[in-house]
Amino acid sequence: MAANYANHTEIIDTDQNESITVTVPTSLASGDLWLVIVSMDSDAGAGMPNAPGGWAAVDAGYTDADGGTCTRAFWKVAGGSESSVAFTPSSGNWYDAKAYSIRITGAHASTPIGNVGNNFPINGGANLTPQSITIQETGNMAVLWLAGSASIAPITKPTGTTFMDDHESSWPAIEVAYQTGLSAGTYAPGAWTNTSADPAYCQTIEIRTAGAVSDTPITPSAGTGTLSGQGARLDTGISPPTMLAGT
Repeated sequence: MAANYANHTEIIDTDQNESITVTVPTSLASGDLWLVIVSMDSDAGAGMPNAPGGWAAVDAGYTDADGGTCTRAFWKVAGGSESSVAFTPSSGNWYDAKAYSIRITGAHASTPIGNVGNNFPINGGANLTPQSITIQETGNMAVLWLAGSASIAPITKPTGTTFMDDHESSWPAIEVAYQTGLSAGTYAPGAWTNTSADPAYCQTIEIRTAGAVSDTPITPSAGTGTLSGQGARLDTGISPPTMLAGT
């Protein structure tokens, strides 16, 4: 079964308590990939959201050097019973927050996250093109998301992708799209069209499909720009499980 987007829940938190509680997406079942994207309005120098117990970060995340956007993606393979989970900063002040809680079916049971590409801020009147990544196995999918410090509407998604929801124009803004049934090789999605004057950050995440047996190293692509989060992956201190043929 190929990896595919099933559904998602959007969470908006305006209580400014420096934490956001993310609810379980509808019908999440054991073995599904649970992907969470968090974006927060923050002071300059605010620390990244931490990965709660049992979760891993997709990479090091991104924070605007001048304050405004602090954003990061997380994942776990769902167990038999899952509950809402809180994401909190490692340091500094956070205010309003938004999250996408996404259910993906048919993902690889042990190493669902493949290659990752990042691209960093622009300021108004230009496109933001996701970095190309290598798709490791035919049938894998990609999740593409964009975060901005304020209104990022109107916006056009990369060609060939599908929005998970209508675009987000409130602070802090998140746009999420996906594309399924990709062929192995270079994946070069088209641009996000961002017409606002606020910084934006985008990330492309390869989702590996169930049954994939490739032993290609799972390493994120290097990002562009010089701000934090460039081409980095969280070191969880946990060795990845050995993949067996046919798993």
